[in-house]
Amino acid sequence: MVETQHGVSFEEALQARQIFQIGKEDKLGYTEYTATFPKADGTISTIAFRDNVPSPYMTYTEGIVHIGTFMPKDIEPGTLPNVAISDTLAKSLQFVYAEEGCFDAVNTYDKGIFSYGFIQFSGGMGGSLNDFMLLLKIKYPETFAQCFGKYGIDVEEATPRAVVSVLDTEDNQELTSDAAWVYMMNNKQLTAAFIAAGSDMNVVSTQIEYIMYAYMNPAINSLIELEIAGTLHQGIPLHSIINSEMGIAAMVDLTIVMWVRKMNVLFKQAIEEVATEFGLTTIEDVKNIDERAVIQKIISYEDTKALTDRRLNKVLSSGMSFEKNTL
Repeated sequence: MVETQHGVSFEEALQARQIFQIGKEDKLGYTEYTATFPKADGTISTIAFRDNVPSPYMTYTEGIVHIGTFMPKDIEPGTLPNVAISDTLAKSLQFVYAEEGCFDAVNTYDKGIFSYGFIQFSGGMGGSLNDFMLLLKIKYPETFAQCFGKYGIDVEEATPRAVVSVLDTEDNQELTSDAAWVYMMNNKQLTAAFIAAGSDMNVVSTQIEYIMYAYMNPAINSLIELEIAGTLHQGIPLHSIINSEMGIAAMVDLTIVMWVRKMNVLFKQAIEEVATEFGLTTIEDVKNIDERAVIQKIISYEDTKALTDRRLNKVLSSGMSFEKNTL
C-alpha cells in the first residue's frame, strides 16, 4: 500500500469514491451527468449537472454547474450552532445568507476553477474556498474526514491562504493548490462529494461562519476618512456611522461582491454627499445620518449600478430596521 500524507492511501481513496455512481449522457453541445449516492439518513439521492456551460465567463468547457437544492430557507430552526454576536449583526447576517445561493452549489467552469457553496467560495488562485476548508477541518474534524478526507482531499494551514491537496488515484501522486482544484474539477466523483457535503449542517454552519470572518468583520471594523464641511476627519470607524440592521446588511453585501476597499469608497462618497445635502457639519451630526438616504445615494451611482442596484434595493425592501444601534 502506497503511503501518503493524507491519512488514507491511494487505494482507500479510490475505493471510497466509488460511493458516487456517475452516469453521463451526451446532449446537443454538452454532457449531462448524474451522480447517485446514499445520504446520511440512508436514502438514495440523485443529482444532475452539466458541462460546456453557456456563460460568457466560461474558461473550462469540461467544467460543470450545479445550482444546488439546499437553500437558506430550508434550514430548520435550531439546527445551526448559535453564534455569539449582537442581534443587529445576527439579523443582518441572516439577510445576507438568505439572499445568496444554495449551500450545495458547485461551479467549475470559470477562472476560479472550483467554486462552492452559497456565495461560491473560489478554490483556484488561492481563493477563499481554501480557507473555508481549513476552518471546517479545525472546527469539525470528523465532518471534514467523512465529507472530504476519506476521498483523499486534505488542507493545511499556510500563508497567505490555506493549501488544499488531493490524491490523484490515476497517477498515484499528491496534487496541491490549483493543480488539486483542476483535478477535482475533472473528477466528477469528487465534484459529487462536494455537492453531497452541502447538506451537512456542520458544513452549512461553517459556510455562514466564514462570512463573519471574511466579510462581516472586515466591513464593520473598517476605517474611513471623511471631509465634512471642509474639515478632514481620519480613521473614523464606519460602524460608528452605519450601524442599523439594514445598514450593516448593505455593508456586508457589498463587501461580498466588491471587497471592503470598494465598499468603503462608496460609503465614504455617499456619506459626504448626504451630509452636505442635509447640512450636517460635524462628525457627531454625521453619526446620526439617515442611513436609508446613504444607501439610496449608493444605488444612484451609475458606474457601480450593475452591482448595487438589485442587491441594495433588496436590502431596502427587506423590512429590517434603520434604527441606530451600538454593535
